[in-house]
Amino acid sequence: MDKKWFVILQISILVDALSGVASKLARLHAGSTIAYLFWMGMVFVCMGLFAVVWQQILKHMSLTFATTFRPFRSIYTLALCALLFKERITLRNGLGVLLIIAGILIGAGGDENVSKSGTD
Repeated sequence: MDKKWFVILQISILVDALSGVASKLARLHAGSTIAYLFWMGMVFVCMGLFAVVWQQILKHMSLTFATTFRPFRSIYTLALCALLFKERITLRNGLGVLLIIAGILIGAGGDENVSKSGTD
């Protein structure tokens, strides 16, 4: 697998996480119609961008391999909310991150050489 597409996969998952952040910002601006509509628009932009890039990613790696890394969305969302909203990361959050990473390592361990068709 080309490392470039792995980086693109991670960036696309980060964009997907940004849709969650934009959604939270929309909720925080629910009293202001213009701000609310802006942030809801950003949710759809992020989701649309993710969908388009995801389709391109699947041309270069297997669905199984790519999907294994989707849980990084939770980690990215947790980090973004801590940075942007000063949310506290608890011990339980940290343990959850470790479990997610362990699951990704287990899930991706045997599939990295599988082509997009899964027949190689």
